[in-house]
Amino acid sequence: MKLSEIFTLKNGSAFKGSALLQEMDEASVRFLRPSKSMYGLLAGYVDESEILERTIIPADSIVVPTNGEGSLAYAVVYPYKAALGMDISALVPKEAYESDMTWGMKQYYAATIRANRFRYCYARKPKGRRLTDLDVPAPEDVPKWAVDATKLDEVGTFSDTPSWVFEQGFDAAYRYILSIDFEEFGKKYGATTNLHGKPVFPLSLKTSMFRLDSLFEVKYGVNLEKADLEDDEEGIPFVGRSAYNNGVTGRVAKIDDVPPQPAGAISVAGGGSVLSSFVQREPWYSGRDTYVLTPKEPMSTATKTFICELIKNHDQQFSYGRQANKFIPSLEIPLPILPDNKPDYGAIDSYMSSLSFSKSLLR
Repeated sequence: MKLSEIFTLKNGSAFKGSALLQEMDEASVRFLRPSKSMYGLLAGYVDESEILERTIIPADSIVVPTNGEGSLAYAVVYPYKAALGMDISALVPKEAYESDMTWGMKQYYAATIRANRFRYCYARKPKGRRLTDLDVPAPEDVPKWAVDATKLDEVGTFSDTPSWVFEQGFDAAYRYILSIDFEEFGKKYGATTNLHGKPVFPLSLKTSMFRLDSLFEVKYGVNLEKADLEDDEEGIPFVGRSAYNNGVTGRVAKIDDVPPQPAGAISVAGGGSVLSSFVQREPWYSGRDTYVLTPKEPMSTATKTFICELIKNHDQQFSYGRQANKFIPSLEIPLPILPDNKPDYGAIDSYMSSLSFSKSLLR
């Protein structure tokens, strides 16, 4: 079944009233914003009379952030009545399923949405039909352990997810659920098919950790300053420490005594928008604190794009005061492996090409 057959989608709206309240009173309601943690969803409180009625959701609705860095599709069952802000949606059971929809079933559907986060990105947000067209188990097919799970369960089997796990936020709940029966859940409802039913590699595929310098020649780029160069709209891309526009901050005239970095290499920001990583399609010049990764073995654009996302996942380890420069060669990423424990680039290519937006992404 599609999510749209089971749930009604409610969308949020910008708050146009007075300032958010810092404390709740009898006339106010919680106001939600995008976040990947239960605690972070709460932006503050608003007077219920100042918000659109259609944005108010009942307690135990499935809340789905639809925008915001790092929070796309981090679905969670929110335990309170609330109002939806910008870039956040909610799923409320339709009347036909409302009376039989248990709290455990909602947690199960939320986990199913999270298992499909790979479908979404900055240019493809989980809004409207992109979310509601997800294929999910019909209510009668939800496993009994999920149907019977309650907020009062004690720690035990997968069916006994305790309330304290969910009260600590989405991250704890997600790790708890998937650590118990990850393989079975992933095979059935995770990353086995895309929106068009094409197969992708299963979540249960064996993986191993690889240092970047075991896969790439890692070198520090030429330390150029864009302000010292001549702008040229038809010139060579200048890649800086930006998280936008593939890292390209402008185009500059060719420098006679400085050869550009090769097309097909990966640029990695060691500072600024730290670990922003992109496959560069043209010869390019590198700015300050930019690293160049050149594959040691033949590697498709699809695989390099996949690896860029894995590199970006390390960004929380660093900040403006703790740059990644000296750590980049030793960063480790998980990759699917062949029987001889070498990276299975074929599996990655199959997965990437199965994504519904892959033609535009990988051309």
